[in-house]
Amino acid sequence: MIPPALASGYTDRGLWSWLSAIGYVAFMVGALQVMVRYLPTSRLAGLRGLTLIGVAIGLVGFGIGFGLESIVDHSFGITTTLWSTGPIEEGGKLLIPFLLLAFGSERFKDPLVGLYLVLVSGATVGAVEGLEWESRAHHAWYHLQLALVRPSAELPHVFVTGFAGAVIWLAAWRKGRAVTLAGTVAFG
Repeated sequence: MIPPALASGYTDRGLWSWLSAIGYVAFMVGALQVMVRYLPTSRLAGLRGLTLIGVAIGLVGFGIGFGLESIVDHSFGITTTLWSTGPIEEGGKLLIPFLLLAFGSERFKDPLVGLYLVLVSGATVGAVEGLEWESRAHHAWYHLQLALVRPSAELPHVFVTGFAGAVIWLAAWRKGRAVTLAGTVAFG
């Protein structure tokens, strides 16, 4: 992320910042591996397919979050957007996995499957959001500042959403229904 940011600063062209995508993806895959290495993913059939589903969910979740944040900003102003960003982004990342939990096959009711989908979705949102922030920097050296700060700002997309996902799926598995008090509290 830093070499493209330096190139953007020296040339005053933001186009270089798009090369940061490689760094953001690598960073978020590393964050994902920190979480997944302790999970018994070897028992998950079709792990590659689940990974692709998680990436697709993350892309859709980013689109939902970005769209809703834009609407809130346009309608109510930046102050409202700042306090509503967390619930909007969490909701975007958890919406499709939750719909799969509630209405999908038995496979998606497995807490390990749900947690894995949520972790991959969070990592995808973090990578896309980091790149989105860096690519729209308006000052030459702002790219470098974002390259140094944004990666750590994207970690909660994996860790916080992973915590919420773990509680939601475990509570749903224990209670036998998708909507639970514990899941609601974890989302909030």
